Amino acid sequence: MIDFEKINNNFQKYANIPSILIKGNKDKIKDPYITIAIPTYKRPDLLKEAIYSALNQEKVNCQYEVIVVDNDSTIDNETSKVIYSYDDDRLFYYKNSENLGMFGNWNRCVELARGEWVAFLHDDDLIIPTYINTICKLLKRKH
Repeated sequence: MIDFEKINNNFQKYANIPSILIKGNKDKIKDPYITIAIPTYKRPDLLKEAIYSALNQEKVNCQYEVIVVDNDSTIDNETSKVIYSYDDDRLFYYKNSENLGMFGNWNRCVELARGEWVAFLHDDDLIIPTYINTICKLLKRKH
């Protein structure tokens, strides 16, 4: 039986493990409306397609950022090579100094996101080219 009166702060659990910004300049994208957060771990080929779908949005009507949070602490891994194949100011690449586990990495994505809204895009998924345009219209209509 689950004791729902006990509260586990899963963000606090990994608070002492840093995530290092490897690529990206926060001064280039100051106030993103939406963050597309991509948690990843050792799936560079799939990740490349996910990033491509996030960066190649049509008719964008709001500012957004794409953050990739790598749960593999290995330096110069295949994921790093994929990230450096992109030259886009909206792309930010973080590397956890230790593996946080799947849920820990998802939580870290939320912590690192700077957008008013956060959309998760898992490294084995794609988004349609009109996603940002559509979601921005909906969000702005609902205030």
